Amino acid sequence: MPFRYRPGRWFYRTTWFANDKNMNGIIFKDSKVYIGCSAKFLFKPEIGQEATPAIAEFYGGVKAYAEIAKVLSSEVIIRLGEYVTANGIKIPEKMWRLVYVEESDSWNIMENIESKSHLL
Repeated sequence: MPFRYRPGRWFYRTTWFANDKNMNGIIFKDSKVYIGCSAKFLFKPEIGQEATPAIAEFYGGVKAYAEIAKVLSSEVIIRLGEYVTANGIKIPEKMWRLVYVEESDSWNIMENIESKSHLL
């Protein structure tokens, strides 16, 4: 379905795109990311997967661009683009390390990675 601009339909189009079954999604249980918060992937990260685009959604409906930078056996490195929380707080782009927790079937943020050198 090609996109044609129609006044008043932008929200519908962006919502439809973000909920597309082919889109890689990450759902965070809080309104922002911090060490200890948990997330669920709407797809199964595959070992060796790199530079895969995704959409991150936070509690409250805020969305941000994300990229799966690297997938290892039980951890994932993601890059979250800059976003603004529902309270108006601007959060800069950051990289995070997530570790899988089998008991809760979720991924927990374990570390804020400041530079790409940590990926090597």
